[in-house]
Amino acid sequence: MGFFYPDPLFPNNEIDSRNIIYLIKYAIYSAVAIALITVPIIYYQVISKCIRLKNILFISIIILFFSLLLYVPVSFIYEKSMMPRGKFHPYLQLYPPQIPDDISEDEFLIVCLGGSTTGWSDEKKQKWPSKVEANLNKLLPEYKIRVLNQGKAWYTSQHSLINYELNIRSLKPDLVIIMHAINDFMNNADHSYYSNGTFRGDYGHYMGALTRLYRIRPLLIKIKDTFNSIWYWEKRNEIETDLFPGLISLDKNLRRLIQLIRLDGSSAILLTQPFLYKENMNREERSSVWMNATNGVGSDKKWSISTARNGMIQYNHAIRKIASHVGVPLVDIESKVPKTLEYFKDDCHYKSPAINIISEELTKTILEIISLKK
Repeated sequence: MGFFYPDPLFPNNEIDSRNIIYLIKYAIYSAVAIALITVPIIYYQVISKCIRLKNILFISIIILFFSLLLYVPVSFIYEKSMMPRGKFHPYLQLYPPQIPDDISEDEFLIVCLGGSTTGWSDEKKQKWPSKVEANLNKLLPEYKIRVLNQGKAWYTSQHSLINYELNIRSLKPDLVIIMHAINDFMNNADHSYYSNGTFRGDYGHYMGALTRLYRIRPLLIKIKDTFNSIWYWEKRNEIETDLFPGLISLDKNLRRLIQLIRLDGSSAILLTQPFLYKENMNREERSSVWMNATNGVGSDKKWSISTARNGMIQYNHAIRKIASHVGVPLVDIESKVPKTLEYFKDDCHYKSPAINIISEELTKTILEIISLKK
């Protein structure tokens, strides 16, 4: 790769604080630049006997002393930046449920389970669960409909299964909407920085939201790693595969979740998950898919775009199959949302036009379910 080949995927803000890494990066650049300028000058001054060697040693000791003094606060700031970016359950990695305490029995309660594609807003600060609630209350004024958004960043089907059992089940929702795919799919990347070993069916290998805490290193080691990343990095092997053992876990988790929902006398809806991965992506589209460029990447391997595409195709196929086998309504959102940057911010997070499609398609299906219950 030549003498100079920096890591093209550095820094990974999911496993490091980007601001701190940039600070270290530019400090290294500055130190190298200063050294390249001053060392030849000092050498010339010494051999010309314009400056004494003991004076240079004295100045070097002073510089070292103040560097050590500076190391302590910088190390503190660095270590603090590596703390988890949320108040997670220490074992289950669940966020606080944030369930309102004014839910009444006369409400038609809908709970949405999923990851950030359920929990996050579009560029207009809209979330599809909120739009579904507004649509339904407008179309069904005789009902008091509340949609509770329990979609959280990092959540897999396993998180939602546990969250339902611990926090949602007691609410006795009338309807539970489930959208899971990409976070479960990313668990297959056991070569990534997020993994602490080979794939496990219970996702025990995947550190997810606690990756930063797991990856924390002494500041001197991080400085060395940063220097390596900006100077020379071996090119990663690109993984082309269509084998994803996590499909078994998704199937098990969703079937069990639906079973619990039905035992409680509630109804469930499964959603497929739209994604941007496709054949012949242009440069702008490729540069926008940050999840595959972070979650699918390790120190020496990375997933290709085609692997990400194959995986999401298989995961959505599995969701369609589960819906058919267990007999729950399926809203095939993936087939409705065009794979362009008009609809996607990145790999799988949505812009306003996609949010509109999701909310409209879901509203239709929910209206059918409510009409059958009348």
